[in-house]
This record gives sequence, structure tokens and C-alpha cells, in this order.
Amino acid sequence: MTYKINVYKLWWDSNEDLYVGSTKSKLCYRAAQHRNCANNGKMTNVYVGIRKNGIGTMKYGLLESYEVSSRDEQLKYEREWQDKLKPSLNMYRALVTKKEKAIKLRECERKYTKNNQEKIKKYRDDNKEKAKIQGKKRSAKLKKMVNCYCKGKYNSGLKNTVKLHMLSKRHKKFFTSEKHQEFIKSIINYKYIKE
Repeated sequence: MTYKINVYKLWWDSNEDLYVGSTKSKLCYRAAQHRNCANNGKMTNVYVGIRKNGIGTMKYGLLESYEVSSRDEQLKYEREWQDKLKPSLNMYRALVTKKEKAIKLRECERKYTKNNQEKIKKYRDDNKEKAKIQGKKRSAKLKKMVNCYCKGKYNSGLKNTVKLHMLSKRHKKFFTSEKHQEFIKSIINYKYIKE
């Protein structure tokens, strides 16, 4: 099922501030929601910008309408417009990829480390014994390797490794192959002979 969305922008003639968004509702309703949130004191960039630049002088306009079948598709079109116009009031980009999230997380971690070096050093000095114990636990977990019937190995001590192994190409290939069928027959025959 498809539905219509409107990608829109908010701006002011007095400066370069700009916001890009998308909505399923009519544009006038969405603009009214923005005004209402700004009046109620919401503190995101767009609402701070609306209050700073003037609620009465805010302008809004349609950039383009699209027929979409999912929220992700809607965000994809919004993201395209954000990339074109480079809005200053959007706090987040619509539809962020995993790679972009990872880059942002690394940036935040580096910034935190740079700004809190003394705090980190003090924490490490105060918790040396705790770190040793955690290190031993971690290395013990890493040693819990399990051989699988598909001739692969996985670490049973770490989260999700069993699941990841079961989803691996090697594992799937083995369990759809003739070798697997022979393996199952040999187990059944073994049990049958033993009984």
C-alpha cells in the first residue's frame, strides 16, 4: 500500500536558517504543529530556531511530493533533500546508515576521551584489580571454542556467535548439502543399531 508524503522546508527571509522535513499530513497542519511545539518550549534545534527567528515570520513550502510504500522510503526522500539543501536546523539526518552511525560514535568516543583524559586515567588507576579480573573472564570466554558438524568453529562464550555461525554461508551450505543428509542417516542408523 502506498501513501503520499510531502517533503517541505521551513525558512526565514531574515537569515540563512533552514529546516527540511517530511509529512503524511497537509503542509499547513505540519507547520501548525511546529508552531505549537515552539510555543510549548520544546528545545530541539528547529523549535529554538523558530522562537529565535520569530514564529510569525516563519515561512514554509513544499519541496516535492512522492508516493511511498514505507517509512524508510519516506526518510530516503527527506534525506536526499537534506543533502541538497544542507539545512542548519536539522539535528539529525533522516535515514542514517550503519556506517554513518559507527563514524559518529567513533567521533563522540574520541571527543569524550580527549575532554576527559584525567577522569579516565583516575578511573583506570582506581580500578586496576577490577580490570585484571574482567580481563581474565574475557580471555576465559574467548577460549570456549566449539566445533560444529559443518566443520566450522564458533565461540560459545561470546554473545551472538552461535547465531552468527548458524547464519554463516558455510553452515547453511552444509545443512543443505548431501553430506548433511548422509550425516543424519548415519546418526539414525547408529541409534537404530544401538537399540
